[in-house]
Amino acid sequence: MSSDDDERNMMIITLFNKGLKQKEISCALNSYGHKISERHLRRVLKLLGLKRRCPQRPFTEIHKAVESEMKQWSPEQGIRAMVKRVRDVRGVRPCYRDDVANIMRYMDASGLQRRSPGKKKIPRRNYISRGPNDTWHIDGNDKLKFFGMWIHLGIDGFSRKVLWLKVGTSNRKQNFVARYFFEAVQEQGGCPQMIRGDRGKENLVVGQMQMAFHMRDLGNQAWRCFRMGTSVHNQRAECFNSILKRTWIKKWLTTFEAMMESGILELDNPVHINCLQYSHLPLLQRDLKTEQTVWNTHDIRKQRNAPGPFGKPDLLFTSPPPGMSFESLWGFIFLFVF
Repeated sequence: MSSDDDERNMMIITLFNKGLKQKEISCALNSYGHKISERHLRRVLKLLGLKRRCPQRPFTEIHKAVESEMKQWSPEQGIRAMVKRVRDVRGVRPCYRDDVANIMRYMDASGLQRRSPGKKKIPRRNYISRGPNDTWHIDGNDKLKFFGMWIHLGIDGFSRKVLWLKVGTSNRKQNFVARYFFEAVQEQGGCPQMIRGDRGKENLVVGQMQMAFHMRDLGNQAWRCFRMGTSVHNQRAECFNSILKRTWIKKWLTTFEAMMESGILELDNPVHINCLQYSHLPLLQRDLKTEQTVWNTHDIRKQRNAPGPFGKPDLLFTSPPPGMSFESLWGFIFLFVF
């Protein structure tokens, strides 16, 4: 037997032990210059004594290997991953999927039930808020930015009441967002305990204002009153943005796209964009005001496995359910603006 055959056989043994199928082994050998057909490969595997099926299997070793792996096993991994660990990592062969499945049925019965098709669910954490004005969530919506219009909103985390819903020529300018926040503070008579926003420069002035409002009571710890993070953790604002996208934003996107198709609107023409802003910003603000009013007076229905609270956002904001210490939170959270 030549040295090339020895090298090829060693590669076949290595690839076979990694769990590759015959077609995959043949393709891998061809890529390394060892051209071999699948029929010839089967003859070589038989000469080397490599086979997947065997009536005599080391059940005791398979059981010990599975038991050892279960001590450091991830709860999200199943039978196929265990077969790979036992057969390819620990080298227990031959090892069938049914052998491992029978062992895991009584060693990890709850895990198999949880991972079965239709039963596996994404684990979700419950949103917890101590009461109204505990956390305000702020976020921007850029779905209409190509038409020169940006939307910004603020929502109370406990009651889900929309505190402001504004449309303007930008939601990236710090003074725009700061004005929305300050108007809400004046309307409510104070500021919340915490504000949750995205990592953007537009929120810097809001963060400075929030810390200034709390500086008298908290001192150097006032920075805790403003929290920044990714959008996926800004649940309340992102949820309302998704609802807004399916309703009013979709309506205006359809209108603007129809104007583009008819040749009335050209996005690369700044005059057209300025005219669109002049004529349609009041209309958008009217629709958003209507949406804010309707949302704040709609019923949040009870949901299974959801902690609540449930009811109308306006009522939850002004009169929270029993057990929520609204009065003490109001006195602790709100710092009046002089």
